[in-house]
Amino acid sequence: MDRVVIIDTETTGLSPRKGKHRIVNLAAVEIIDGDITGSIFHYFLNPEGKKSTSEAHAVHQIEDSFLLDKPTFCQIAEEFLEFIDGARLSFYNSEFDVDFLQSEIDRCGLDIVFNRDYDVSCLMRDFANRENYGKWVKLDNACIRYGIDITERKSHGAAIDAFITAELYLKFHYSSDKPLAKTPHQNERVEPTAFPIPRAYKDPITGKAIQLNYCKNPNCRNYGVAALNPKRKADGSIMRGLGNDYRFTKTKIGRVLTCIICGTSTKLINNKAFVEESNRQEQIFSNKEICCPDKKLETSRRRTRPCRNAVVNWLDKPKRYTLRGTVPSTVESLKYREAQRIECNACHNPFNVPLNAEYGQKRADINGILFRMLINKGIVNRMEEILDVPITLIYHRIEFFLNQCVEFDRWHIQNNIQALKGKTLEVSMDRQHYLSNWSDKKDSRPTKLVNTSTVDNKTRFVFASTVNFDTTSDWEVIKRDISRCSDLKKPEHKRRYGQYVLSNQEVETDDVDDTLPLKAPNKNLLVQQTYSLMAHLEVMKQYVNEARYTRLFADADEGFELGIGLVMKEQIAASKLYPVLVKAERNNASQMQDKRAWSEQVLLKHGITMSDIKRAKVDREKLAQISQQYWAAEMHKRTIESGSAKSEWLVHPFPKSRHSVQVKPLVGFHGAISVSQTLSENLLDVSTYGVDNYFQMIRRRINMFERPITSATNSKRWNGYASYNPKWAVMIIEILRVYNNYVLTDEKSLKNKGLYQEATTPAQKLGITDKKYTIEDILDFTVASKIKNLQ
Repeated sequence: MDRVVIIDTETTGLSPRKGKHRIVNLAAVEIIDGDITGSIFHYFLNPEGKKSTSEAHAVHQIEDSFLLDKPTFCQIAEEFLEFIDGARLSFYNSEFDVDFLQSEIDRCGLDIVFNRDYDVSCLMRDFANRENYGKWVKLDNACIRYGIDITERKSHGAAIDAFITAELYLKFHYSSDKPLAKTPHQNERVEPTAFPIPRAYKDPITGKAIQLNYCKNPNCRNYGVAALNPKRKADGSIMRGLGNDYRFTKTKIGRVLTCIICGTSTKLINNKAFVEESNRQEQIFSNKEICCPDKKLETSRRRTRPCRNAVVNWLDKPKRYTLRGTVPSTVESLKYREAQRIECNACHNPFNVPLNAEYGQKRADINGILFRMLINKGIVNRMEEILDVPITLIYHRIEFFLNQCVEFDRWHIQNNIQALKGKTLEVSMDRQHYLSNWSDKKDSRPTKLVNTSTVDNKTRFVFASTVNFDTTSDWEVIKRDISRCSDLKKPEHKRRYGQYVLSNQEVETDDVDDTLPLKAPNKNLLVQQTYSLMAHLEVMKQYVNEARYTRLFADADEGFELGIGLVMKEQIAASKLYPVLVKAERNNASQMQDKRAWSEQVLLKHGITMSDIKRAKVDREKLAQISQQYWAAEMHKRTIESGSAKSEWLVHPFPKSRHSVQVKPLVGFHGAISVSQTLSENLLDVSTYGVDNYFQMIRRRINMFERPITSATNSKRWNGYASYNPKWAVMIIEILRVYNNYVLTDEKSLKNKGLYQEATTPAQKLGITDKKYTIEDILDFTVASKIKNLQ
């Protein structure tokens, strides 16, 4: 008697080790002498608190709540082992299913090893080797090739999948029927449309037409060449395909633009969304204009047009105005603080411009201590008690601090950015995630915020820190307009408000397999990570354009590769920017160790040992020479590799961290045979420690962003420290950024190193300022006082 048992599982995720995922559905179907007997083993299983990821749930559609009263695997393990006793075991994907079964068996403490104690076969591998030239095929496609009916299966389930696999097993092993050579096309053919490519959008500020839908690969000749909409045939019908060597490819995120030349796929970009988000960021972080308020227009009976100076900035055209002396503060204790009296030369309307930012403020005495408490993990409720002030005053002062920091930072950047000329910058970029839930005590689902930051590795100057949360737009009007124009029913690249997350389903899940349910905010607007990142890169352009050369080390992220390739096209083309993706393997994976060992052998052939490299760390010239030899060896290896053995990622020979590091240069590396000195220098100091340290500072200094801890008494209860309105948290990030750049010195670091020299700020090291500033300097700062002093 030939007895075979076909087994299938459904799980909470992809790996029992990496994500500690569990089996939620187990089924086994018996085959004896080529016939399905009808004997079946089937259970839904309680994963003991492990929730299914959104991707796994989309496959099997088993709700977590449905499994709460089901048995655990250990409770049915003996029955399962009895069912499969004495049988040969077959799986469609044995590597996946056996891995999970072995994990569950080990949890139960049973001395069973499936690959040792049973005859295990993989139908997917057998089908690929015999019928498909070694290429794996999905279960559905294999069944379709054999003519097995799968139309009744609407979703994956262990029982139905096991029965389908059993039928496929019989066809493969017991039937003489030959399968089709290829899987027939199953999806309905999408009819071409006249304008599938998002239209270019004219920037209302610059007047430039923006079109970002092109190949993101800087090494492709199609880079920067926009895709064209399909042409029409002679009869007026639309031709299939796109112009300029592009086509559409269907993926899990929808249709993407694929370059025919290099095969790179690029997400379709809503040009309007990019321009609007970039301009919003520019408007937030710019100096406020000082214009004629034209108050007489409201009371005038004859004049209907506003004053011509109502849109003329005093800072740009001071001759349009006349200075009329100063006015002291009306607060008795602050008489020494003054405002500049200015008269408009057009309408002769006088108005005051404070020369001290705290002019007219009551309780200005708390500003310094409140500022320090906010950036040193202060809790707002405790501040209210300590300072004996209403909490509304604290929130008003946070807005005041933000305005002061923006004015202070913009003034120094605009007037001193030329200090970057001739410099080579080494900057690192990454994203940090925060969770916040402040709008509904009954709904424990948080909103995820994402902060994209770029930091200079050498000076720790933070160029920009962009959070994907919009607090400045009229969110109520926008949400009504979204409902009115049915934006939710349109694809993202065709929406009127494509930059915003419009529903809970669109909240992007964490990139670390986080299964925590999330929601969109009830108030204000959450910005899509794609457009927040691209707006951040638009801010970075001014620094890259000013510097001689910039090496950008970004965390390994598809979003970074997309954004850098699209937004920084001109800078890459002008050879002012060299972007590199960096991936650190903290578990020192064996595959990377094997690559590292191979590289060490190649270096030994050149008479170089790893100890030489360690000693060369104090000799940069020697280190550069070794680096060039190493990359030459790596490129030689790439020329002799073929097929899937090639990888875009290369192991770095001497990373600054203790972890194994892989790098992926985005420019001028793919397909190259020789390695230049320039390439060696670009990859010499690869590191993201600048942005990593800054993110660590945010966690340690801002109470609102401390990692939330679930209560021990209730796993669904949310941490109170994460219940702040993100509006204030976003403001404090910018306040901390400016404090870090202009006030915080490296005094502690110098002492730890035993160096006795003058402590300096990041802005001093970069050349943006020539002195240290204090918090009081930021609080007192006004552009008007600077202009008056210059005059």
